[in-house]
Amino acid sequence: MNFADQYIAFCIEQGKTTPTDICQTAQAEIVSLEEEIKKIELIRTRQSNLRNVIRQLGGLEVTKRAKKAPMIVDPLLNESELDPYVRQVCVKVCRYIDAQHPKKLKPRDIMDAVASLEENKIVLTAIKWLWDHAIIERQENSLVREISKGKNWHERPV
Repeated sequence: MNFADQYIAFCIEQGKTTPTDICQTAQAEIVSLEEEIKKIELIRTRQSNLRNVIRQLGGLEVTKRAKKAPMIVDPLLNESELDPYVRQVCVKVCRYIDAQHPKKLKPRDIMDAVASLEENKIVLTAIKWLWDHAIIERQENSLVREISKGKNWHERPV
């Protein structure tokens, strides 16, 4: 049974039997979910801002949770829409590339310098987002893939 069938069955159990009633129930739930998502986004923004305060005051970085689930970041997202954790990794990647400039770097060098082995997927996600926005560029010469500053470097997250 797919989700739509399950949801319709649930609504019928709740006494909502007409398509109009079921659609209204679904729409009300969508509105409620959107409000919850907005709350979570505000919480994540606050969390990121608090980490920035700690960093600006020279405090120790907050231990980050290792994200095991694959993370997919829509390349159409702008910086303010990024998950705060992915944004923070983007900042670290950019700082590392800037510190190594004009040297071209291998993705593995960046991953090893920026995060732990467990966080490599997050670093690759950040690198892909930066590449999609031309903040960094990738050159491929035969077997070697190298990364350096891109044409939109000035738009990097800081």
